[in-house]
Amino acid sequence: MNHILRYTGRILFLLLCLLPIACSDDTLPDDKPQTGEPLNLSVSFGAMTRVAELGSPDAMNEATESGTLKNVGLYIYYTDDYKKGDLTRPYIRNLECHIVGGQLKPLTDEAIYIYDRMTIVAFYPYNANVGKLTNKSEEEKYPITMGDYSQQTYIPYRAQLETNPTIAYAAKLHFAPKHTAKIEVVFVSATPIPNYTNPQLLPAIDTVNASTGDHREQMIDGNTLYPKNNTSPLGGCYARQYTAYIWKTKTTDSHHDTNEKHNDNTIRQGDLLFKSDEITLFASQNVEISEDRIYRYGYNINTGEVFIPTSTELIVDATSLQAMSLNDHSVYQVCDINLSGEWTPLKTFKGSYDGGGHKITGLKITNPPTGLLEVGLFGRIIAGSTLRNINLENPIIELDFGTNKDTIAVGALCGRNNKDLDEADKEALKASLNLPAGMSEVVVQALLDELIAGLSQSPCNIIACRVNNPEIKISGQNLRVGTLCGINGDEESKGNITDAYALWGTIALNGTTPHDNNKDCNAGGFCGLNTAKGQIKRCYTTSIAAAAANTTAGTPPVTTTKEYADGFAASEKGAIFTECYSSSPTATATLFSKKQPDWNIYTGKWPVYINDWNGDSASGNHSYFWQSLNATNGEYPQLVWER
Repeated sequence: MNHILRYTGRILFLLLCLLPIACSDDTLPDDKPQTGEPLNLSVSFGAMTRVAELGSPDAMNEATESGTLKNVGLYIYYTDDYKKGDLTRPYIRNLECHIVGGQLKPLTDEAIYIYDRMTIVAFYPYNANVGKLTNKSEEEKYPITMGDYSQQTYIPYRAQLETNPTIAYAAKLHFAPKHTAKIEVVFVSATPIPNYTNPQLLPAIDTVNASTGDHREQMIDGNTLYPKNNTSPLGGCYARQYTAYIWKTKTTDSHHDTNEKHNDNTIRQGDLLFKSDEITLFASQNVEISEDRIYRYGYNINTGEVFIPTSTELIVDATSLQAMSLNDHSVYQVCDINLSGEWTPLKTFKGSYDGGGHKITGLKITNPPTGLLEVGLFGRIIAGSTLRNINLENPIIELDFGTNKDTIAVGALCGRNNKDLDEADKEALKASLNLPAGMSEVVVQALLDELIAGLSQSPCNIIACRVNNPEIKISGQNLRVGTLCGINGDEESKGNITDAYALWGTIALNGTTPHDNNKDCNAGGFCGLNTAKGQIKRCYTTSIAAAAANTTAGTPPVTTTKEYADGFAASEKGAIFTECYSSSPTATATLFSKKQPDWNIYTGKWPVYINDWNGDSASGNHSYFWQSLNATNGEYPQLVWER
C-alpha cells in the first residue's frame, strides 16, 4: 500500500504542475496536452443487453443489420462541467473508435491522455452526423440511426465512467441499452418443443404511437431454439427460449385509460404475453417495464408450472450442468434432473446457481478426481457466489481418503462455502485484470492485493436450499463432513447459510477402515465446521451425524459442542448461529438459541415475484422462503418452492 501512496503522490504532483493547463482556459488548444496518463479503456456489457449477444466486444466493429452502423462514438468532458450539465467544452467530441482485443481505441490508434478529472461517455453504434451536444437533454436523444428516430430498428447503447490519472490505466466502459427492455419467455417440456408458427411476444405493445412516432419495435428472435436442447435429455427436459426487445416510453397520466394502457409499455395481468398458431400465454401479474432491465417468464407445458428464470442461461439436464462454466457464471435450472452415474464435483464455482426448487437426483460420488479436497455437488464456491433454491434428493457420497493429511471438506451441496483463494486462483485473477504491458509490478501487485481483499469481504451465500435423505460415509483424517456443507467460511473469506435445512439420512466417519481414525475430524448433521468467518441463520436438521464405530486408533469426531447440540455443526470461536434447530434421534426439536426462530411464514404463491419478473429471491427478504410450520415430518417448516 505504501507503494501505491508513493505512486499516487507522484501523480498528484504532476496534476499540480498541469493545473494551469487544465483549468485556466475556457477553450482547449488545438493540440491536446500530451502529458498525464494514457487512457486504457476496456469494454464490457451485461448479459441482459443485446450487445452481449454479439458474442464479444470486438463484434462491435462489425456493421449492424442495417449494414452501415458500427464502432463507437467517444466523448470526454471535464467532470466538473459534466456534473453541471455543461457539455459545451468537451476534451474529445464524437471520436470514432473501434475495439481491439477488448480495448476501446481511436481508429488511428493514437493514445488519449488523461490529465484531469474526466467523465467519459460513449455511444454504440457510431453516428458521424451527430451535431454538438451542449447539454444532457441533447445527449439523451443521441440519434443512433442516420435518419428518422421513429424508424430506428437498432437499440442505442451508452456507457459512462469517471476517471483521473491515477486510475486511467484500468478504466472500464460498461455498455447498457437506452430506452429499452428485454423480454424472455421460456417453454419447457418432456418432449421436443416445436418451432412455433408466427410467434409474437407482447403483440399489443408492438405498435407505433401516433402522437410521438415512437416505433417500439420488438425485434423478436422468434426461431431461436435453446442451445442445450438435447435430442435425448437424461432426466431433464427440452427448452425453447423466445426473446424480444421493446422500447421503453415515458409513463403518462393516461396509462390507466383502457385505450391507452400500452402507451407506457406496462404489462398488465391478463395481457397477451405470447401468441403463436399453437399456443397462447397470458401475463400472470402486472409488470412495470424499466429501462435496461430483463424480464423473464417460464412455463412448463406438461405440468402447467409457472416459474421465473433468474438467468438467461438454462440448466436442462445433467450434461448442461456438468458442462457449465465455473467462472462468473449465472444459471437457472428449469426442471428436475437426474445426474445418473458417477458425478464429478464442480471444482471451483464463482457465480450464481438458482435451482428453482427443481429436484436434483442421482448424485453419487464414490471416486473423485485425484487431489480434490472439497467434495459435493459443488466442490467449493468462492468470492461472493450464491447457491439458492437447490433441492438435492437422496445424494450418496462414499469415499476413502486414506492417509491424506490435508483438510478435507465434504457436503452433499458443497464441500466448502467460500474458501480463501489459492495460488492458482490468484494467478487467474491477475490474468483477468487485462492491464497494459509495462506497468510496474509493484502497482500490479497492489491492485491484485486490493482486489483479493475485496473478494474476501464478499460472503458466499447458500439460501433456501434443501438436502433430503443423504447417505454419506467418509474415511480418512482431518475430515469436515456435513449433510449440506463440509466447511462454512475460511480464515479470511466469509460464508453465510440462511433459510436451509437437511432431512434424515446418515453421516458416518471411519466406520470400518483402520486409519488413524477420526484424528482431527468434525461431523455435523447440517455442517461439518462453521468457522469464525461463518454464519448460519434460520436453518435446521433432522440428520444425525453418527459417531465412529471404530475409534481405538484415535478420537471420535466432534458431533456436538458446548453450545450446539445433537451434531448440528462443530464451530470455531466467533462462529455465528442464529435461530437454528436440530433434532434428537426421536425427532424432537431441540432449539439451539434461546429465542424462538422467526420463520416469517409466507402465505402467497410460488414462484415469488420480487422485482417484477426477475425473481430476485436473494434480495434479503426472508419472509419469502418459509411456507408452513406443519410439514409432513413433524413440526418443521418447509420452503416456499416445496409448494
